[in-house]
Amino acid sequence: MLLHKPTGITSFRALNGIKFRLGTGKVGHAGTLDPFAEGLLIVLCGSLTRLNERFSSFDKTYEASIRLGSETDTLDTEGVVIASAPVPSRRDFEEALPRFVGDQMQVPPVFSAIHVDGKRSHELARNGKAVELAPRPVSIRSIEMMGWSDEVTAQVRVTCSKGTYIRSLARDIGLACGSRGYLSALKRTAIGPFLDSMAVDPEGFDPAVHVSAFTSDTARALRLGSVALKPQSALHFMNGKVLADALFEEIPTEGSSCVFLEGDFVGMIERDASSRALSYGFVSGGRE
Repeated sequence: MLLHKPTGITSFRALNGIKFRLGTGKVGHAGTLDPFAEGLLIVLCGSLTRLNERFSSFDKTYEASIRLGSETDTLDTEGVVIASAPVPSRRDFEEALPRFVGDQMQVPPVFSAIHVDGKRSHELARNGKAVELAPRPVSIRSIEMMGWSDEVTAQVRVTCSKGTYIRSLARDIGLACGSRGYLSALKRTAIGPFLDSMAVDPEGFDPAVHVSAFTSDTARALRLGSVALKPQSALHFMNGKVLADALFEEIPTEGSSCVFLEGDFVGMIERDASSRALSYGFVSGGRE
């Protein structure tokens, strides 16, 4: 399902009502949003939580407001100001944007969930410990200027790879145009082909309406193959016996494929590129 997380709550808390209405604790989301941010969460239920990495790997699109002239320790509105500098002109800001398009190394925010010596970086920072995080490879696909308000705030639309911190991007753009910057607002509008405009607010969630089945179209969106299992092969497949091409309506291709029985998702298989052997990924309990 597609959930719109409102501002002011954690991504984890946004799932509380979903878990209650679904009657299960086996619910997860692909891609955390900070409490001050809003926007799209892809919510996975049951055995499909094992596909979290697939959904998380999509590029993401954000609409961000960058407050210029100041930098906070958290790089967002929840921190305290640690540095100030003159506010750049709109022209200087726009001219700095193209420098950040493409593959690059980005230093994550100190206030983040990254582990340092077995502890979260933000825990160490809040306890007054000095934290130094190594740069990480990210890719910014595009940055588009959307607006300029109050003479100190720029609005941009960013499409980027998994692992990109928009808070770090705000900091780095501010420095690149001779100023400082932090995020004053953030909205995630898309994760791959999934749009926030298609999402429901937590209070409006109805399991009968807003939970979608995992279909072959979803598999294609995840860049996975899909194959149909022959009905007479269902028990063979469900019981984890040796796989063969003859079990399926068509021959599975190399890599990961989702398996469907009469349109219902029942599991995943993997075809090794060198040996051509088939093996199981995971089997859902939906049809057992």
